[in-house]
Amino acid sequence: TLGVNAALAVAVAAETTPAPYHPEIAPYVQFLEQNQQDPVDYVMGLFEKRDIVILVERHHQELTQWDFIYRLTSDPRFRKAVGNIFTEYFSCHQQKQIDDFLAAESLDNEKLLQILRDYPFHVPGRQQVNIFLYLQRLYHLNRGLPAEERVRYYPCDVPWTWEGLTAEEVEAHEQYLLSDRDHLMASRVLMKFNELQNSGDPRKKVLVVMNTRHGYGDVANANGRRGQNTGALLFRWFP
Repeated sequence: TLGVNAALAVAVAAETTPAPYHPEIAPYVQFLEQNQQDPVDYVMGLFEKRDIVILVERHHQELTQWDFIYRLTSDPRFRKAVGNIFTEYFSCHQQKQIDDFLAAESLDNEKLLQILRDYPFHVPGRQQVNIFLYLQRLYHLNRGLPAEERVRYYPCDVPWTWEGLTAEEVEAHEQYLLSDRDHLMASRVLMKFNELQNSGDPRKKVLVVMNTRHGYGDVANANGRRGQNTGALLFRWFP
């Protein structure tokens, strides 16, 4: 009995004692303890001062990050003041596919699956349950909103189409595009952002979602060059 009680006491202590963390993250833990703000409120506060906000994903297939991104982009404040989301997901050549899916009279999951199948060269990109669910929810959200509040989705990945490519051409095309991928994605944001500034739409601000290092500033990119990630280029072009 004493052994069981001791084990229970250890189990209770484990539940009530905070998990240890590395000393180098202590300032961040302290910040979170002292600033218990809803993350949507935090990001919307950034938009009060900034035109472009970059969110960095963790592992592409992690689900809850896209639950948060949906909660952010469906927030009335986002819809009215921002309304534009740019992501690493899908080739910029798939813009019409995505627009047609979001504008359809009824939800067409086959169209959505085809968008994932047509994703450029990254096989894991066709297995992304989180972005599939996000676009489903975005479809339902937009259907219930007036046109001026609908969230617009802009894919930023490299120009790509599978049509007519041989296996050799796929490999050569992939290597060429991967060598300059961050610059191509940042250029897509640059072009569309400038279009928004010159349009009659009152919503000029944009949310950019990139995975891990793509959204980073002054760290090495895939080719070992510093300051060449999508995030770093956007910081440079829009100081």
